[in-house]
Amino acid sequence: MPVTVVFVGLEPGPGATGIDPARLTASQVRSAPLVDRTTRFYEQAGILAGKLEPARLGLTYDYRYRTVFADEAFEDDFFEHLASVALGPVQPTIFQQAYSGTPGAREQIPGDFLIDANEAERWLAEHAGQLGVDTTRPTVFFVNWYGRPDFRFHTYAFFGTRPGWPFPTGFTHAGQMVAFGGSPPDVPYGGVDRVARLWFYDVSAGPDYATANWLLDVDDFDGDSVAEHRIPPVWEYGTSHWYRPFDDLSDDLGKLLRYAAVDLLFGPAPLYDPGVSEPLLADDLEVDLNVFAGRPPRDPLSTFHPAEIPRSLARLDPTRRFSLDLQSYGLGGRLSEVFDCQQTKWTATPRSCFGTGARWDPFYDLDVYFGDHANQYLDATRYEIPLAAFDVPDGRVPPGGIGGFASSRPANVQAWSYVFLADRFREGQGFDDTGAATHEVGHHLGLSHVHDGYDLEQDVTLEAKGAKFFLWTGVETNTGMSYLPNTNEFGQFDRDNMARWQLAARLDNANRILGDVARSPRAARVAAEVAAADARAGAALDALGAWDLAGASRAAADTYHLVLAAAERAGVKVEPWSATADQRNGAGVIAAATDPRDLGPPQPPGRSPGLLVGG
Repeated sequence: MPVTVVFVGLEPGPGATGIDPARLTASQVRSAPLVDRTTRFYEQAGILAGKLEPARLGLTYDYRYRTVFADEAFEDDFFEHLASVALGPVQPTIFQQAYSGTPGAREQIPGDFLIDANEAERWLAEHAGQLGVDTTRPTVFFVNWYGRPDFRFHTYAFFGTRPGWPFPTGFTHAGQMVAFGGSPPDVPYGGVDRVARLWFYDVSAGPDYATANWLLDVDDFDGDSVAEHRIPPVWEYGTSHWYRPFDDLSDDLGKLLRYAAVDLLFGPAPLYDPGVSEPLLADDLEVDLNVFAGRPPRDPLSTFHPAEIPRSLARLDPTRRFSLDLQSYGLGGRLSEVFDCQQTKWTATPRSCFGTGARWDPFYDLDVYFGDHANQYLDATRYEIPLAAFDVPDGRVPPGGIGGFASSRPANVQAWSYVFLADRFREGQGFDDTGAATHEVGHHLGLSHVHDGYDLEQDVTLEAKGAKFFLWTGVETNTGMSYLPNTNEFGQFDRDNMARWQLAARLDNANRILGDVARSPRAARVAAEVAAADARAGAALDALGAWDLAGASRAAADTYHLVLAAAERAGVKVEPWSATADQRNGAGVIAAATDPRDLGPPQPPGRSPGLLVGG
């Protein structure tokens, strides 16, 4: 995992804004064995000891870092390009205005120039070769425009427009950013024209909403009684009158590199085990979408475009086939009662519809209901991704409630996901129903948010609060797994990670099956098939080393299928995880909230977390 760090407009040296590249790279992850986060949580907590597959997936990431300082010509060309494509000046965002109105602010922001984040990303990818940098490998650009005579106060925005949405959400004040990256080349909107694995962070942009760096005189921004580590605009470095001294830009950028870029984007741990139904892995996955209309006569499908979901999934992982089974129902009877019981878990007086339900598990009620009624909604397709979407009035989703959740069960087989569709999510926060559902399916397949995750070397969960509050910067990435509702699509980093995870799952399970084949009395008759599988496994590893990740995943899929064919000929039966039947009757339910993933975006003290899609 080679990682190149490029400094544009920043120079090596001492002082608050001087860059110490040796110290910055010394603080980074060096070698990390990949685990799935949920199984690792169970292992650490001693839950279900001896009943789970090991959390480790069989991949170890060895990181190698290098730093590059852009030359003057590159900087001149880049900032000239940004100035040429910037829209404005426009009125500063409410967050820039709040910063300017704070006593002690070093700058007053008279107007904001809006820059297409995809365009900035595209330019960096296209021109990085001038610096000897290959952006088909993981690359971080740390950018500073401030201090140049051509500097303009600016933010970045996602200019792409989702289908059915009237305008780019990047044009809203909350949607404007200081960082971006991960755009793939073949999405319907908001992509770039080449494969690039880059993320940029502009220390001279903003201040912006997502990182909460517009409010510098309050130490506890989110009201949890813990001071946060937030990263201010570059011009505030060298000050000591704010809630913390801003005296070490190298240290702050080192934190962003390790915990945001590397841990959350380039090499994240999957949320759930990506080897669904192992050892008989599923090539065909059906999104079993059950839509419950709770606001008659409104038709939920008037704002929901479910056919987009399998198309997005096919771009995420072209080695598997995704389909959709859509059913619509009225929300009534016992399910309506259970839905309301579940929603009270976000209130001061929670209750359970099943008596013994643990109140700290906010999805116990729905998990039990759908476990009991699975045969009513599922059709016994080889592998189904069960999803329940509830279209309800705002009053049935209380303040502090959430917009969705991908329920957790060991292993992740036939676990239900939920989406709560209400106008306050659509209109107040810019989310659309299709994106909410796609986001939760992404979780089911193993994708985490881009603001929480796991540090594999330290073996700890990462949450965007307290000392890691700056992880909210990760949402400024091109992916539907973000809490910024720019896109419903999966980004380049999602695709890369899914390809590696599927390679690991297929080769691991192929080896497991081959162990059974070797013990079979008919093993000799399949020697040729095993040799062919071994050759394709070698091709998969060669492609992985060459960063042809899509090709590596395809070769691993071929390997696995050859092994399945050998097993069949040798009389070895391969079956999916045996607990599927238990999931259908509700047994084995594990708390969905044991891994805190639904904190919502940063909010001022005293306000509810507000709810965006999560889970």
